[in-house]
Amino acid sequence: PNGCYYNFQHYDEGDRILTNEPCLNCTCHNRMLMCYLRVCPFTKAIGQDCKVEKRPDQCCPVITCPQVPVHLLTSTTSSPESDAESTDVGFHDNYGCTIDDKFFADGAQLPTNPNNPCELCYCIRNRTTCLMQECTLKVAG
Repeated sequence: PNGCYYNFQHYDEGDRILTNEPCLNCTCHNRMLMCYLRVCPFTKAIGQDCKVEKRPDQCCPVITCPQVPVHLLTSTTSSPESDAESTDVGFHDNYGCTIDDKFFADGAQLPTNPNNPCELCYCIRNRTTCLMQECTLKVAG
């Protein structure tokens, strides 16, 4: 018969198979379980009041930070009466990082530095935050 059995349940060829290990991404392939292990970047809490949350149903921990009120910047050419509206509280949608004239949204992963490929950098709250992955570099020579 085609398909796979896992935990007394039948799966068709190509089906996604949910295991109790969220870091394993398994599918049914040629009557066997094909699993890929997802590796999480090393996570540490960034900034004050940030928490690293590891939920049992998720593979990688998530960094949650409290929202910070931001004064929106208005252009200096604005007339005085429009200044009153410019102190709206802005949330994460106006966070972002500009690197080499490219804009990255808040939470976006930034391109890796070829000199340091083990480093994963993200834009978090207008600042670049880098996490070291545990990785071994094959150095030629």
